[in-house]
Amino acid sequence: MLALVLHRADSEIGYARLTKVTVWRLREDLAQAVGIERAKALIETGVTNEYRLSIPRDQLKSQVALTPCFAELVPLEILTKRQYAKLRRICGRSVSKFK
Repeated sequence: MLALVLHRADSEIGYARLTKVTVWRLREDLAQAVGIERAKALIETGVTNEYRLSIPRDQLKSQVALTPCFAELVPLEILTKRQYAKLRRICGRSVSKFK
């Protein structure tokens, strides 16, 4: 999902080259959370293992939230510092419902 968000932010076209298995697993997880139709609609298929988020680039901030725990992915080397900084710029902030 992170690759899809980052690639969508990078260009108007926003396709990321991912394996079919990776996208299949992501769609399966999304389907469990929001239903199969929404999961299918969220990830568009291009050609030759290219996929993108259906969310327009100018709506990422209002549609995608970044929680503070994503910072923990940098020391684990799942995200680079540059990628994390970019996500902080392009995504909205998650607001906790708990006090």
